[in-house]
Amino acid sequence: MVIGFILIIVVGCVKVGGVAEVWSRAEQGMRTTLFDFRVDPTITLAFWPTVFGGAVLMAGYAGTNQNQAQRYLTCKDVRSAKMAVFLGFTWTGILENLAVVAGLVIFSFYFGCDPLTSGKISKGDQILPYYVVDVFGEVPGLTGLLVSAVFSASLSTVSTGINGVATVFGEDVVKKLWPHLPESKFTMIVKITSVFNGLLFMALAFVASVSGNLITKLGQSIVGALNGPVLATFLLGILVPRGNAKGATTGLIVGVCLGIWLLIGGLFYPSQSSSLPLSTDLCPSSDSINVTHVYTTMYTSSEPPITTTLASDDGPADITWLYSVSFLYLSIMTAIPTFLIAFMVSLLSCKGNKPVDVSLLSPVVLPLYCCLPPSFQEVIFLEDVNSGIGKEEVI
Repeated sequence: MVIGFILIIVVGCVKVGGVAEVWSRAEQGMRTTLFDFRVDPTITLAFWPTVFGGAVLMAGYAGTNQNQAQRYLTCKDVRSAKMAVFLGFTWTGILENLAVVAGLVIFSFYFGCDPLTSGKISKGDQILPYYVVDVFGEVPGLTGLLVSAVFSASLSTVSTGINGVATVFGEDVVKKLWPHLPESKFTMIVKITSVFNGLLFMALAFVASVSGNLITKLGQSIVGALNGPVLATFLLGILVPRGNAKGATTGLIVGVCLGIWLLIGGLFYPSQSSSLPLSTDLCPSSDSINVTHVYTTMYTSSEPPITTTLASDDGPADITWLYSVSFLYLSIMTAIPTFLIAFMVSLLSCKGNKPVDVSLLSPVVLPLYCCLPPSFQEVIFLEDVNSGIGKEEVI
């Protein structure tokens, strides 16, 4: 993937006329805004939702997702797992930045003669394969190699998801229903589940091919809405010594219901997206349709060219505004109520709870204990922080 991106960038820059020309065309097309500091929560990928919403989203993905957890378990110790996380995020950042630069190069290469607008491709996500065939088609085998690099990356992610769903189903459903099931039969059930999941993924791929961006947007919203309650439940367990099953279950149910409500509201009151202009003015006469294509609204010079979501005009504005919030904020909107409700229910139902094992708490909990007023210490902690350890010893 890295080699593919580098080839796309280098060859594209050479054909366009250099890095300076790529940047000049990107500026003319309003593609060079690096940061948008507007606080409007309906702006999908501005600075604030990317930093804060993205941090919560990635914390849930890296810390609570089964796909990641099964990778951590392959490491020999905790230190190796932490190093894997660090390297994973580092390489992800590198690849995402390479993808952005490659996008700028491809935009500059087709500057004034957009393949989507001119009808050479039917969907925006076909632009990369089209570019690869257009630029590298004369080199035998190179086109297939570059396209296969993209698909192999997708397949590795899909295979991880299939295996993760099968593992969760086996451990949390099959073993709970049949705890004494022989290992051979359990393995066969998990394998059958993997095959079923694979067929389901293939069916969803066909649906996605005819649904435009609906599946992508719905998937992003589902992850954003349901990631928050799961993250909050994990945080309850590692940060709150009085956290218990009643509190976790209550908070999780409320958080999931809130997330589902936001999802359903978004379907009934879909937001409207506005994209930057694309032109065919410089196409050859046989290809040009002599229009400048703008998906919804073209920004004026006083507005940063960042994709924005706008609330629908139908229905009460105070309700539809919530449905137009960036999907990156959905994790925060569902995580905070989940944690607070779980915390309160745990405090109200903690009578008779056994002392919590210190090793199950985050390392930051016990140092913070010393800073709390005595009244809060009694509320948040059990009488003994750990079995056989008094509060004075902990302090």
